Amino acid sequence: MINILLAILCSSLNILVFRYFDKKNIHSFQAIALNYITCVILGWLTLENNPSTEIFSESWIPYAVVIGSTFVYTFYLMALTTQRNGVSVAAVATKLSMVIPIVSAFFLYDDPVTAMKIAGILLAIAAVFFASIKKSANTSGFNYAVLGLPVLAWFVGGLIDSSVIYVENFHLGPGKYPIFLIFLFGTAAVNGLIILTVDYFKNPQKNSIKKSSLLGGLMLGIPNYGSIYFFLKALRHAGLDKSVVITVVSVGVVVFSSLAAWVLFKEKLSRLNLVGIALAIAAISLMTFA
Repeated sequence: MINILLAILCSSLNILVFRYFDKKNIHSFQAIALNYITCVILGWLTLENNPSTEIFSESWIPYAVVIGSTFVYTFYLMALTTQRNGVSVAAVATKLSMVIPIVSAFFLYDDPVTAMKIAGILLAIAAVFFASIKKSANTSGFNYAVLGLPVLAWFVGGLIDSSVIYVENFHLGPGKYPIFLIFLFGTAAVNGLIILTVDYFKNPQKNSIKKSSLLGGLMLGIPNYGSIYFFLKALRHAGLDKSVVITVVSVGVVVFSSLAAWVLFKEKLSRLNLVGIALAIAAISLMTFA
């Protein structure tokens, strides 16, 4: 259970840190790119054994490289969703991505299709929509233009979650989590540093690394590493079905991050946003019993 609680805490902190970046005008993309260096260092610190050259023959390496290459862009998408739509919206959109691994299980793991699962998926889609609606500052209507960010974050996050769970199921042995994460975050770090270097040469004055970005990379890197590390450990060692672990973590992140944003950032929620969060909890709970 401790791994589940730590996964909830770290995943929630990821979202809250992005909100803090917005408040303090910290360069989000620079901090995101630099946070992966922190993640790699943490990976080395949590290694149980010194890796040998045989590690390069591991079957999970191609998956780590591909998934890691998408991390920079996915994390930046989550940062934009948090800053433009709010913490609660980002939490709902990213954690309801669990719907996609469930759908993929129908095809990859011969998971039976049930009416309750279908109902849960439909509720989840409705939850993302309602939780994402924000009132426009200039009109009395709603700003539907920003819906694209949380929906895209939901979809991309689901693909990444499905890939990580697949690797955990079929390619990772006991004690392999840290070295897998080193490759995962190492690939992300290389991609991020390449982008930062290109941006710097385009405009050195504007795109030089800020001191606040270095601090932001440290602040973000610790919970970022922990969110995946403890989630993988929970999947393997919690003594619960994987669907239950995913469900509990998802509900926990939505509830904890929403309450924390209300306390820390005085983030207001409309009635429709509250409906969306309620639907999210209902959808995840329904799929638990599917």
